[in-house]
Amino acid sequence: SADNTFCLWQPIIGNTTKASSFKLLLKWIVHEKEYIWFLKLDICRASQLLAIGTLDGQIQVWDLRHHMHNPAVDFVKLKNMNSKAKISRVSFNYDGSILVACSDDSRIFIWK
Repeated sequence: SADNTFCLWQPIIGNTTKASSFKLLLKWIVHEKEYIWFLKLDICRASQLLAIGTLDGQIQVWDLRHHMHNPAVDFVKLKNMNSKAKISRVSFNYDGSILVACSDDSRIFIWK
C-alpha cells in the first residue's frame, strides 16, 4: 500500500457487517529499499504457506500458521545470486512441498 505495508486479509463468510467482515492474517512493514511494489504471490492451503515474488528477484516464504500465533516471526528469503530479474510467477504444488518460480530473464527455480 501507499504507507509501506503489505497486508493479507481473510474474508469472514456470512458476516453482514462491513466493519468486521475481514480478519487481518499478516501485516508486514516494508523498508524503503525493498521492492514489493510489483509482486506475484501464491498461497498453499494445505501447508498454509504464502510465497511472494518481488521486483528484485527475491521470493519470500511465510508460514501463516506460525505467523498468526507469533507475529514477530519473519519470513524466509529465497534468492538465486546469479539473477536479479523480476519474479513473474510463483506457485506451490498441491501439498506445499515444492515451490516453483520463474523470472523475467527466462529462468525457472524449483525449491523442495
